[in-house]
Amino acid sequence: MMKKFLALLMALMMLCTLIPASLAEEEWTDEELEMIDEALSDDNQSVSLSNEFRYTVEDGDFSITEGLDENVMNILLLGTDNAGTLGHGRTDTMIICSVNTVTGEVKLSSIVRDLYVHIPYMKLQNRINAANAFGGPNMAIKCVNETFGLNISRYASINFAGFRELVDLLGGVEIEITAGEATEINTYAEGGVSAGKALLSGRQALEYCRIRKLDNNFGRNERQRKFLEALVKKVLSENSMDQLLALVETAMNYMTTNLTTSDLFTLLFTVVPNMSELQMYSCPAKGEYHYEDIREIEVVVANTEKMNASLHAFIYGEAAE
Repeated sequence: MMKKFLALLMALMMLCTLIPASLAEEEWTDEELEMIDEALSDDNQSVSLSNEFRYTVEDGDFSITEGLDENVMNILLLGTDNAGTLGHGRTDTMIICSVNTVTGEVKLSSIVRDLYVHIPYMKLQNRINAANAFGGPNMAIKCVNETFGLNISRYASINFAGFRELVDLLGGVEIEITAGEATEINTYAEGGVSAGKALLSGRQALEYCRIRKLDNNFGRNERQRKFLEALVKKVLSENSMDQLLALVETAMNYMTTNLTTSDLFTLLFTVVPNMSELQMYSCPAKGEYHYEDIREIEVVVANTEKMNASLHAFIYGEAAE
């Protein structure tokens, strides 16, 4: 049971030596900021900022919002675009996994990667997917907490290489795709897939989850949630303990997490019975944002008050005012 739970946790995670923090905001020059913005706006390259442009966020310095329901454990799941270095790179996927430790309810909130936010310690705002590149998972947690008024202290991060290998270890994942999606997948991945039900390899699955040209980042979020549902279904139906163990062992080579053994046991007995009934949400929701071109980068600008009220209502089951 524990191995199956760990495999499920790794599946969620896949969709998913810093400098001192004393480097002050005012020390950044306009030229440096322009260089960083240019690097982080290029979606065709993997970005891992050099240490001189990174900050240390100490463990526990997460800007936690007090007074939230203590029965709900929020975990930040990160999928990074850096294939070689854990804890670096932009986050192509950011999902808040909210687990009610009493009822076992599991809710996943996908954050659009181009959401324009204030990143801790930075003089200028940037897209939320840049937070991890500036300071690793701790910075990503701090940024998400400050943006949404949450209390996240746990994370799990996996990079693209891990994503591909884990899907391949499962023998691929079957999902319904459109003709347009098939064309995009075939442009970047070998094997050739067609519209309809397709068994996607690790590389094909990665390209599917990264498609944006057909619509936008909200369309990408929807595809990632759809793939995640198919992935969980595949893991739940897997009866080979040897394969599940191999899945866990492989994932550990590509992931970082600060989940404790106590966390894992808490999740084991509350989450597993409810994994087939995941509730999913896209943040910000329709009507809560607009697009803007800022410093020649198209970003998503949200109505923070509305966005946060809706997100909290989803996570905690409260009526948004």
